[in-house]
Amino acid sequence: YPFIPFATLIFASNEIPTVNDGSDGFARKFELIQFEKQFYGNDRDKSVNDIRNNPGELSGIFNKAATYAKRLFVTASLTYGSTVEDVRQEWINKSDSVQLFIDECLTENPGEYCIQAKVSEKYHEVCKTNKLTPVTPQRFNNKMESKGYSRTSKRIAGDVLKVWIGCEL
Repeated sequence: YPFIPFATLIFASNEIPTVNDGSDGFARKFELIQFEKQFYGNDRDKSVNDIRNNPGELSGIFNKAATYAKRLFVTASLTYGSTVEDVRQEWINKSDSVQLFIDECLTENPGEYCIQAKVSEKYHEVCKTNKLTPVTPQRFNNKMESKGYSRTSKRIAGDVLKVWIGCEL
């Protein structure tokens, strides 16, 4: 029988990979969906077993999926709830926590400096607020240096502290 094949790819990941493609074409092909519930450990949602063993719930899930499948067959394309710019920005924010921190919290200023411990504390705060996993100190430092910030030691109020040069919080 004749048919027109239609397929879409779905990826699942614990972390969004960093990519170097910021084009519209790349961002147009993705819709990021974040699942808030966890199904392991102390926070385990035990309702999953109830749903799996309840024919009424399974039927409801099937009916919902069938509605979307019918729309897919008619339109032969997925509809996205986000704009290309929204997807691009969300991808950057979730895949590169250091860049998100730099964009939100640092101001580039060649004559200024930030105490490294305070920068690290603020970075971890941003990660916690945005539900992101912080990178290792080495990766954080490498990213900061790749953005043009340099590290040195400076005597401040009688103490020698490590600082980032060229930025302020």
